[in-house]
Amino acid sequence: MIDLELLERVKNDALYDRAFQCIAGGMLSNYKHKEGDKPTFIARTEGAHFYDFDGNKYYDFCINYGPSVLGRHNERFRKFLMDELEKGYTPDLKEIQIEAAEAIKKCVKGIDLIRFALCGSEADMMAVRVARGYTGKNYVVKFAGHYHGAFDFILGGTSTPENPVAVDEEREGDIYNSITNTIGRGKHALMDTMIIEFNDLPAMEKLFEERGDEIACVLFEPIPVNIYGCVPEPGYLEGVRELCTKHNVVLIFDEVITGFRLALGGAEEYFGVTPDLWTFSKAIGGGFPVAIFGGKKEIMEGIVECKTLSAGTFQGHPLCSAAIVGLTTILAENDGAILKKINRLGNMLAEGFLERAKAHNIPLIVQGFPGAIVPVFTTKDKIINNADALENCDQVIYFYFSTRMNQLGVYNLQRYSCCDEHTEDDIQYAIEAADKVFEELEMFM
Repeated sequence: MIDLELLERVKNDALYDRAFQCIAGGMLSNYKHKEGDKPTFIARTEGAHFYDFDGNKYYDFCINYGPSVLGRHNERFRKFLMDELEKGYTPDLKEIQIEAAEAIKKCVKGIDLIRFALCGSEADMMAVRVARGYTGKNYVVKFAGHYHGAFDFILGGTSTPENPVAVDEEREGDIYNSITNTIGRGKHALMDTMIIEFNDLPAMEKLFEERGDEIACVLFEPIPVNIYGCVPEPGYLEGVRELCTKHNVVLIFDEVITGFRLALGGAEEYFGVTPDLWTFSKAIGGGFPVAIFGGKKEIMEGIVECKTLSAGTFQGHPLCSAAIVGLTTILAENDGAILKKINRLGNMLAEGFLERAKAHNIPLIVQGFPGAIVPVFTTKDKIINNADALENCDQVIYFYFSTRMNQLGVYNLQRYSCCDEHTEDDIQYAIEAADKVFEELEMFM
């Protein structure tokens, strides 16, 4: 029988109080803050588990918010890093950056040229800059509920069907919008951004017919697993691709989360639709701070000719480049055996959640993809976009479930990601924890 008692965290909470005196907010990211729930400090890791300073064991389905697709202790991955470290660790141009770029091109067939970045936010910012430079146009189109980093002009915002240009205000009841809202944003930062709903091709057709000559790019997550895990409707990606081609709009896939987790070749391989530019981060570095942006040669030409600025001291750092080489090498081995394992375990977890929810009469669907599943509390068969979620999902239960699972030692960020170090026993523990939470919820529904 699995022990599902709530965890005591005396030493952990004392560390938080100490951190609060020297680190703003006592944590490293606002997104890791949950009201009334202090962050967890990791003392040591072991497989797909970690332990806090009170000795509590956590089953890690967050895995560093997605990067650790190989887990935390892959010895072969570590050897790639150590071999490069022995050659020196200054951020200079070496052979390893070429090897990393060649590895990306080998995996993602549509990419001609890449540049390095340090995080997904920066990669998305640079992809937009490249698209504007190439098209000579200004507006960025993004989708409600999709996340592209913390820069002012692509963070949050809201719009109306009558006027797609984003404004800096919160919409009542829109939890995602409130999470991404910020004071201190530049007054005019969102004026060059348009927001429409994902999976609504008629809305995009209308926008492009009216204003396509002003739009530089469309930036979106092929599967927005940051919230709700909506998947593209049949024909949707193909329709977006056709519209972008027709109106000379650069199509950008933000694969910071889906990349090297959805498939080795990303969304292009999975869906059979090729964008013009890509951004990758998180899993691409296996736990190291690295990202890339890149795509078609003619679109990247502005950087080649030094007309579009791309610069930074630590871009392509040798250790981060070695992480890319190691990650892609290991994932490609044995006909992609690791990703197949992750998919198998992810499907097992999703099926377990659904089975236990049904047993307790809890309306639940699971969205996303096997490598990053998202439990969604709704009576509908599927949720297709942010507007659909706001109308048909139980937001309170959505966050309650996540918080209670964390308290029971199943570490998550609303989504649940498996890695190579997870076992079937880990999956079973998470399912048993979910069963306990569903039993609690049944009393109030």
